[in-house]
Order: sequence, then structure tokens, then C-alpha cells
Amino acid sequence: MAADDLNDKLAALQRKMAELRSQLGTGASVPSAFTAPPSEARALSSTSLRAAAPSMPVSAPRATELLPPVPQGASDREPFVNWLIAAVRVRSGIAVEEQVRQKLQRITARLPLSELEKWLSILATVDSAHPEWLALLESLTNHETYFFRDMGQLEHLQRDVLAALVARERNKPSPTIAIWSAASSTGEELYSVAMLLLEELENIGEVDSDGPSIRAKARWRLRLLGSDLSRQAVRLANAGVYDGGAHASFRKFPQRFARFFETPEEGDPSFRRVRAGLRNGVAFQTFNLMDALPPIAACDVVLCRNVLIYFDADGKRAVWSLVHRALSPEGMALFGPTDVLEDKRFTPVWGSSTVLYRRV
Repeated sequence: MAADDLNDKLAALQRKMAELRSQLGTGASVPSAFTAPPSEARALSSTSLRAAAPSMPVSAPRATELLPPVPQGASDREPFVNWLIAAVRVRSGIAVEEQVRQKLQRITARLPLSELEKWLSILATVDSAHPEWLALLESLTNHETYFFRDMGQLEHLQRDVLAALVARERNKPSPTIAIWSAASSTGEELYSVAMLLLEELENIGEVDSDGPSIRAKARWRLRLLGSDLSRQAVRLANAGVYDGGAHASFRKFPQRFARFFETPEEGDPSFRRVRAGLRNGVAFQTFNLMDALPPIAACDVVLCRNVLIYFDADGKRAVWSLVHRALSPEGMALFGPTDVLEDKRFTPVWGSSTVLYRRV
């Protein structure tokens, strides 16, 4: 085949792939005036809530040789759907049940068989950080969440963990607390925990005024990181702009935390924006929970809530190992209210109606 012909075919395939990627996007939109900057992870400075978050190197995602061979010359779509099911399990740990299978069937129906085979061949040779994989996996998960979700869990965390961490660190010359929200979706969870932490610091006089809001005194080195597989969710989290409706992100919002939000000067007035003092104090980045190493080390707290329901048994075990690696000795993990942890590397710490897990 002549080089020009090959280039033309590659260009045509790339156009089809771009078309498919645009069809895969399913996340909620944000008013154009408030979209996040191109970078998906906000740069952090060196003090207060803006302290830099040193990270461990992230390993390569699961090796490409773990994927089964792509079907060749199939006369119908079912072999391709089955290949995608197996590949999604390997690359993401997602348990492919009927709803996910139906989504994969709809996706594969959009391409002719010959181009579908080429697309799967691309997926087979790139890792899960590649845009093709990110777009596919993003279309298979749900990013539904809201501020202070499962408040009983968060109250347990504040009362028995955050308060103890603040007491432990307050007399040190450079007090440090590290928290990772491992499946942060659009950011509400990490912002909620940050507000609870600031409230504990306020109780001991370790905050400064930030207009109507507050921020930690400059000597505090707080490392607050959120991660999610979805690029769209990370963009929304970094923007920190949310629908203010009663049935959206603020559906169960304690009004004492309203001081951390403002009405944007432009755009839809029904939206509320996290104030800069809090927004600049956290970082969000894309991350696949099937990676071998966490994006942040020596965490005092790791939250991994409402995500294990998507994983098969092997995926759950991989996530438990990842959380264990991320925690400091004696660090605490918080999983979803219905999650059952079957890992002897953690010991339960019971509250009145919730449970945390301490790293052994």
C-alpha cells in the first residue's frame, strides 16, 4: 500500500474515533464561564491548604498482554462485545453486568465491523491512560454524588479521626495532614471533608479569616487530593461550580457551611461556586484505581466510598491493596456504607452506626 493511501486510511479512522469519543461523553455540563483551565490538576503552592502534595510514582496500568486477542474477521458484533467485556474488567476492574453490557452493545453498534475491529486493535495496544480508554470507561460509570453524602459516616470521621489528627499535629512546627479521596467524582466529597477539617482547625484557633470564609494558618501543611477515572468529573471538580438546586449537589447541605460558597458573578445565578480559599486548597487529577501504586503516599485518611459496587472480586482486592499502600501506619480508610471489607490488613473501628478501617 502506498504511503499516501495508508495516511488517508489512518486519517479516516482517526475521524471515526473522534466521532465515537464525542458520542461517549455523558457527563453533566458546566456553564462556559466557569469551565476549568485546560490542566486537569490544579497546581498547589507550598503553604496552608495550598500545600504541595508529594506523590509516589504511578505505575503503568495493567500490562497489555493481559488482554485477550482481538477477534479477527468476525461476522457479527457479539465477539467484539465479549472482547470489550473482558478488556474492561482487566483495565478498570469494573464488573460487567447487564447494564454495562447493554452500553457496550450500543457503543459497538455505531461502527461498521471492519472499523470496530480496528478500534479494538487500538485499545489492545494502548494503556488505560490513553484517551480511547478514558473515553470508553467514562461512559460506563455513574458520577452521581452530592455534598456531605452519608453524613453519619462523615460525622464519625470528623469526631473520631479529623479531631484526633488536628490534636496530634497542632504542637508540631510544621503540622501535616494528608487525605486522599480515591473516587472523588465531581469533587463534592473532598470539598466536604476539607470543610470539616477547617471546622476542626477553627475550634482550636488555627485558622485565618478569608473574607466571609476561613483558611488554615500558613504553618499547616494540608495535602488534600481527589482522583477519578473520569476526565469530565475532574474538570468539574477543579472548577468547583455546582448546581444550587435542592435536588442537586446541595440536597442535604448543612447550612453552616454556606460561607464556603459564593454566587458566580457571571453565568447561571442558580449555580454556586466554591470560594477560592477552599478551591485552591485541594487538587484533583485523573487516576485509575487499577494502577499498582497510589498517586499520593503516607495518607492519614483515604476515602473510597460508593465505588466498590462497580468492581468484581479481583478488582475489589486490587483497590484494597491500593488503599493499604496509600495509608500511613495507623492511617484510616473509609469505604461505602454497604461495603464489606474482607482484608486482614485492616481492622474495623466502630462508631455508633458506621465503621472506619485502620491500616494494620
